[in-house]
Amino acid sequence: MRFFVFKRQTLLLILFGIIVLIGGLISFTGHIVSASSPTKQLPIYAVATDEKKIAITFDAAWTNQDTEELIEILKKHNAKATFFVVGDWAKSFPESVKAFYDAGHTIANHSDTHKAFSKCSRKEIKEEIENCNEKLEGIIGEKVTLLRAPSGDYTNQSMDVAKSLEMHTIQWDVDILDTKVKLIYTIFRK
Repeated sequence: MRFFVFKRQTLLLILFGIIVLIGGLISFTGHIVSASSPTKQLPIYAVATDEKKIAITFDAAWTNQDTEELIEILKKHNAKATFFVVGDWAKSFPESVKAFYDAGHTIANHSDTHKAFSKCSRKEIKEEIENCNEKLEGIIGEKVTLLRAPSGDYTNQSMDVAKSLEMHTIQWDVDILDTKVKLIYTIFRK
């Protein structure tokens, strides 16, 4: 077995040479091509616009105790939001889904049972999306076209299934971690 000992300066020159070589390849080809795996598809995080706008979204999955308060706050500020609704939640609280919709907000799909898409087969993902759509469309009487993967756990497979169902996958670009905010509020309120 042979060991090679390099001075620090020699190692830096070798590293610099490798960086220059990679940089040259990138500038020559215009991009890096990965040979190990296909590119991960990305959902919509934001939409470019010259207008000063933000998109407000909520995930409706646990309780409906804030429905009327949310509607009133959004109305007070003349704001519209998108509510990503879990099918099981819609089944338990159809009146809340209808109230959000009747107030002019967008109703969107957040899966039927909030299963992690990365742990589901293609068939299971399709069933999760279709079952939720069926519940939501039965309540609002309109086709649902937006999807947010449970816990943001989207995959190329879930993106493909959504596209095959003519749906757009949406992801947040700012997560306020509201469950942690509520926990902190509860602790300091006492």
